Amino acid sequence: MKKLLKDGYYMSRADRLAIANDLVDTLEEWAMKGPKFHMTGKPVKGIKAKWMNKLLEAKAISKEAMPANDISLVSQIKALPEFKSEKHQGGVLKTPDRSQIRDEKILANGMDIEDHENEACISYWSNPEDYLMSLLDNKIACCKERMIKQWTAKFIKDPTIESFPSDVDELIEFIVARPEYKNRAQLEAESQEV
Repeated sequence: MKKLLKDGYYMSRADRLAIANDLVDTLEEWAMKGPKFHMTGKPVKGIKAKWMNKLLEAKAISKEAMPANDISLVSQIKALPEFKSEKHQGGVLKTPDRSQIRDEKILANGMDIEDHENEACISYWSNPEDYLMSLLDNKIACCKERMIKQWTAKFIKDPTIESFPSDVDELIEFIVARPEYKNRAQLEAESQEV
């Protein structure tokens, strides 16, 4: 078992509020589903897709049986003499605007991944740890953007609102302080009551 983000991940209060506005899960719960699979599942699938035929050929020549699990497959593919790491960057991801201090820690115990997943990660991603942090940052940036877009449209149409903050984090605080504001969990709970 290996660990990513041993020191955890830090976000601001506004980051957390934007996530709560958009997700029912916490960012930590979401991270253990989507990004963890993306970090580990994509490399395992990619390595198998690219190298499985080479391993089959090598096993046929040596008259050895093929392994029937990802743990052995990844290790044996990586042991092929012609295997080369790919070092993907992961594409362009958004970084959230922040004016608040990132002082709220999540993933305090890091993210555990299996040894074969770690082997795949370090062979597939240029820097798995940085990419995981970029995935988390990207999710926060997207949640903030959706929240700001939704609420600024409401404020512009509301004749009782004379002005609102231009700073993203201050605007998020302004939004959640409104008496009519409800985050996604609150909205879903209300819909369950009906």
